[in-house]
Amino acid sequence: MDKTLIIVLVAVVAAALGAFFFFTQSSGGGATPALAGVDWQLTADDALIIGGYGNNFAYDGTNVRPVSGSAEVQLDIDAPKGVIEATVRTDGTSGPIVMSNGKPLSGTIKLVMKVGQKGTRFQEFKDLHGDSGNEAPVMPLIFNDLAGWGPTDVYVNDKLVYENLGGHIMFTEKARRADGTIRRDDGTIYSPMLEDKTGFTDPNATEFHFVAHNTEPDPDNFPPHSTWIHLVFQHVDVQKMPRQ
Repeated sequence: MDKTLIIVLVAVVAAALGAFFFFTQSSGGGATPALAGVDWQLTADDALIIGGYGNNFAYDGTNVRPVSGSAEVQLDIDAPKGVIEATVRTDGTSGPIVMSNGKPLSGTIKLVMKVGQKGTRFQEFKDLHGDSGNEAPVMPLIFNDLAGWGPTDVYVNDKLVYENLGGHIMFTEKARRADGTIRRDDGTIYSPMLEDKTGFTDPNATEFHFVAHNTEPDPDNFPPHSTWIHLVFQHVDVQKMPRQ
């Protein structure tokens, strides 16, 4: 990753990417029973690990690789209450997930957003990232059916490893292509430095994103925090959602 790009983005990314929190929750296990009174209910699979320490967005597709896993959202957005979780299982093909420098994680890795705790918030049917003014331009302009932010715990093989990271989920139009890139039809690879940050997504397809990170500065990582995880689920099955 170009150090100039990292330096330019430090202020905007640090300012825009979330508040961080002080609560805990059990990792639980197994499928979550259907919840009553939810506005949103979706499941997602066909998971990708997006990059790792050093470059956690990998716009050119480098180090984007498939991994076994799934995600689930059951959400009463007004309360707010519900369940937002993602679980992936690394193997010899996927390799480990490197969230922090020199600390590879292998096995079953689970992200749990602690819905309803302090700092949790959600938006429906909004443009994010790009030049929207709504979040940093670490992604191109992208329409979200559902976006959320909240304190997120990371478990590795049922052990709490990272607590109260800043979590961010998005159910969006599709950005990642089959080769793992984020690019336009003319081949232009996305960069936050581009003047025009539009035209990188497919409004006729969807995907689900789940990221989590801390706030400790690290100029050798992109975005410039010391701990990151970025998962994308390419197939989304919507059981329930409100009308736009």
